[in-house]
Amino acid sequence: MRAIAILFVVLLAACSGPQSQGLADRPPGLSVAQAALTGGASAVALRICSDTVQRQPKNLAARVCEGEALTALGQRTDAEASFERAQQMAPDDPGVLMGLGRLRLATDALAAEGLFQHVLKVAPNNPEAWNDIGIARDLQGRHQEAQEAYGRALGLEPSMRAAEVNLALSMAMSGHADEAVRRLRSIAADPSASPRLRQNLAAALAMADKPDEAAKLLRGDLSAEEIDQAIAGYHALSEAPAK
Repeated sequence: MRAIAILFVVLLAACSGPQSQGLADRPPGLSVAQAALTGGASAVALRICSDTVQRQPKNLAARVCEGEALTALGQRTDAEASFERAQQMAPDDPGVLMGLGRLRLATDALAAEGLFQHVLKVAPNNPEAWNDIGIARDLQGRHQEAQEAYGRALGLEPSMRAAEVNLALSMAMSGHADEAVRRLRSIAADPSASPRLRQNLAAALAMADKPDEAAKLLRGDLSAEEIDQAIAGYHALSEAPAK
């Protein structure tokens, strides 16, 4: 279970962004909230979205935005309640289903996969849904099926960084860590690569039995004790039997 928890942290970081109504289609206030959420100012986004919900209780976009902001702030119970209220308004809305699915990943990956599959019934060419199906399958140990899902996401959106990273991590967990390291090094060479990518690459390096390189990458982000715990957890993932 410890290894699975670490896997969840690593992979969820590579989920794509919010799934609700597109930025250009939002009312002005919610456009500002979405920009704040994308920029990491989740508390600002929450204030804007919650204020809109108070004034317009039936505003679906505001409900979903509120759920996304609460999720980003780690307020999972409140986020789920917000998404569930939104689902009562629009049971088949992709943003609602994706938001609920991402919350369920932590506790019930199979149920989360079902929600993402529901999205595909409504929007068959949704690359984010395929990416998150891959995450759900990886959490269940179904790595080959997960890789197929990431491939579907990349087929729809070849530049999708989240699916590229998740595909590499899934390969590392299914015995192809060297190839995963090669892929992640290529992605990390991009000047726009985020600090989170160092952790992803460190995970692949640990699974490729290169703990010293993994530790070196993590030194700027974690304490020595945290590095030892992270590497032990990453290494355990490569030893977990695939399903």
